[in-house]
Amino acid sequence: MGLTSLLLLTANVHVSPAQDLAAARREITKADDFRVRLGAALVIGRTKPPDGRQLLEKALSDPHPAVRAAAAAALGSYGDAAAIPALEQHLETEGAASVRTQLEGSLATLRGGGGGGKAAKGSAKYVLQLGSMRNASGVGGSRGDQLGQVLRSAARERAASVPGAFLAPDPQTAARRASEQHVPVLVIDGTLVRMTQQTQANGTVGFSAQVDFSVRKVPEHSLRASLTGNAMSIGTARSLVNEQRVFALQDQAVDGAVESAMRNADRGFSQALQ
Repeated sequence: MGLTSLLLLTANVHVSPAQDLAAARREITKADDFRVRLGAALVIGRTKPPDGRQLLEKALSDPHPAVRAAAAAALGSYGDAAAIPALEQHLETEGAASVRTQLEGSLATLRGGGGGGKAAKGSAKYVLQLGSMRNASGVGGSRGDQLGQVLRSAARERAASVPGAFLAPDPQTAARRASEQHVPVLVIDGTLVRMTQQTQANGTVGFSAQVDFSVRKVPEHSLRASLTGNAMSIGTARSLVNEQRVFALQDQAVDGAVESAMRNADRGFSQALQ
């Protein structure tokens, strides 16, 4: 039984001169362009520095809902229950439905045992386990390996926020939790299918990514569902002269494609159990 997410998520992101952690710390609250602040939140959520929780909590007050949602998602993936009061406070006043949904999801994750995708004891409908994550886009060398790691990191972050799921860090934990809760185990395998560069007539440059996920039920390892996501990150043509800017655009395209694929993942996973 297959499920394909048809949502095309276009991430129009302007990249800062140095899309690294030091720049992200500055930009998450000070950059004028919300797309730069969004990119900074993604970097902090992916790298998880020690001071990241405090930075992301400040970003929950950002004037743009996309930045607030990204900050809430990153706080959920951090696994630090100290973020619960800030998430609760902003949930009381948040007006955007999409941000409220993300706040609620991150709170559910953190309340269920300190985060890491752990559903509250006794409440998990299934256990999730990440399987192989491979880059088949044709981008090779060390950069190809890096894109594979970006795919795994983004998949882990999004899977950790799926309602009713317990994201296990390893097969042993997955088997133990499934036995304790009498729930099935679903293994997610991911592939970065495509990474292409496009130059627009207006002088901007974009990187388009497609990711495919297959869902297997264990122990029989039968294919039960599939998820597909697409995204494009857009920057100026000058981005091409800076290798780090190119890498940042590619990373953001992969992250957006994973978000697109995982947006309705709970429905796909539920279908996989039928």
